[in-house]
Amino acid sequence: LTITGQKTQQNFSTAEMGFDPEGACQILPDSPGVPMVCSIRTNVIRKGITPKGGPPLKALILLSHGSRRRESTDEMIRLAETVAGAEHQPFDRVACAFQQFAAPSFQQALDDIVSEGATEVVVFPLFLAAGSHVLVDVPEMIAAARSAHPGVNITILPHLGQMPQLAFFLTEQAARHA
Repeated sequence: LTITGQKTQQNFSTAEMGFDPEGACQILPDSPGVPMVCSIRTNVIRKGITPKGGPPLKALILLSHGSRRRESTDEMIRLAETVAGAEHQPFDRVACAFQQFAAPSFQQALDDIVSEGATEVVVFPLFLAAGSHVLVDVPEMIAAARSAHPGVNITILPHLGQMPQLAFFLTEQAARHA
């Protein structure tokens, strides 16, 4: 495991870093006023193991902005784990991916899922508003992914802020705490 920052590069084993041996650790470049952070490169959360050549796999990628703050990355990983473990969810694989600042990137998560045999991938952009990431970056990433994986059906859902159920959920939560 190699950790690289603007000024240093060190090698560590995942055991020395305190991470699961299946994971990997990537230090993202530091910038002025922002400390270097370590984020776990989580591949795919498995609902069940399906060997290559078996039935087609359906996967979900939860795509969020990403953060240099490790706790934020960990929170997204926990959300993906919760979704993967939810009763009656229809996906064989659930992964989280980050637009920037954290790993895995969308391309890394997609490549991992496809290498395991996924032929259907649903991408859920977890963004509240239609800013430049939702309007420009995410569609460009999806177009590139479709070109890179022509045999995979990649569907993009509307971003979280467009989901009609969100208003109901927000109202319900606010009412509980009023």
